[in-house]
Amino acid sequence: MKGMRRLAAAAGLFLVLAAGGLASMLALQEESLSSRFQTGGVDICLESKMKENGRVKEFVQPRDLVPGQEISMIPVITSRAEDCYIRAQIEVTMDEEGPQPVKMQDFIGMNAAWIEQGAYYYYRYPLAQGQTAELFQGLRVPAAWTDKEASGFDLHITAEAVQSQNWKADFQKHNPWGSVETEFSQIGEYYLAGRGKRTENKGISLVYQGGAKALVSDADSFMAHLSDLMPGDHYSDVMKLKNAGQEKVCIFFKASTEETKLLKQIQLRIESETGLFYQGPLTCEKLSDYRMLAELEKKQAEKVKFSIHVPETLTNPYQVLADRVTWYFKVCDEDGNPIQAQTGDERCFGLAILIMAVSAAAGLLIIRRSRR
Repeated sequence: MKGMRRLAAAAGLFLVLAAGGLASMLALQEESLSSRFQTGGVDICLESKMKENGRVKEFVQPRDLVPGQEISMIPVITSRAEDCYIRAQIEVTMDEEGPQPVKMQDFIGMNAAWIEQGAYYYYRYPLAQGQTAELFQGLRVPAAWTDKEASGFDLHITAEAVQSQNWKADFQKHNPWGSVETEFSQIGEYYLAGRGKRTENKGISLVYQGGAKALVSDADSFMAHLSDLMPGDHYSDVMKLKNAGQEKVCIFFKASTEETKLLKQIQLRIESETGLFYQGPLTCEKLSDYRMLAELEKKQAEKVKFSIHVPETLTNPYQVLADRVTWYFKVCDEDGNPIQAQTGDERCFGLAILIMAVSAAAGLLIIRRSRR
């Protein structure tokens, strides 16, 4: 009896495996590709250094200053993320209201790359990650001050940054940054810039082979190299759809995304050779269901352009966010019915049916014998 049960179990397992093989032969003609979107950002740090005995060290507040005295003080601004323009505001506060604020001529060794416009000092060149700019080398206490004023003032420096990518300062204007409003950065200490800069897009091919072949692509991802996206960024890639079969087919498309705040902001545009297919946010419900993207006669090919745009208005809360989109493609006949992929020819299909029938009969025979 135990032997019979083992045989029955084996026959049942074989039947399941045969059914699985048949299901795989009848799988739908579908292909999926993924894209990863990640934003970059701007971040800076401000440090105060000084020179003492020819060596640079952390700044130490001097005491008992007198009018006309020179102080070694080197404010250093460092870019810690994407390329950016910087500016600095210098404010003086006193224990008692002083006669005059500190002027540009009171700073020693101010770099010529800095220009004074309004309430700020602007650095005229963008800083890449890791690059620094020294605001000045020291300060001369105004000679017109009294001893009390010289020993009772504080110097406050505020540094700000704005992206240089997709934006340019106009240093001919009184306000080179225009209406830009700065915010606190959301970037952590270990941000690495330039990890996925846009490279030449070579496109991707998606080919329906026809017959027993499946819908295949020549890559496992699409619209790659989309890290460090910045406000104002545009990126596009081209997909070539090709029907290598002998019958007319239709390519259907949908996209799967998470409802995240980043993908709600990124705009997508899909254009086929016959016109505009979609324009709107990446998270639109209109993308969640299959729609016909292209209709291809036998041996016909068609190009589809996918473009994304990051709004210029994206602010710091969207810094260093990452999300993924999965693109799905399905082959249907001209009536809209899904075409089923066959991993073998008709003889293999018939053999699978025969094996299933024999396996089922063997299972019934074993069960009947076990009842006697």
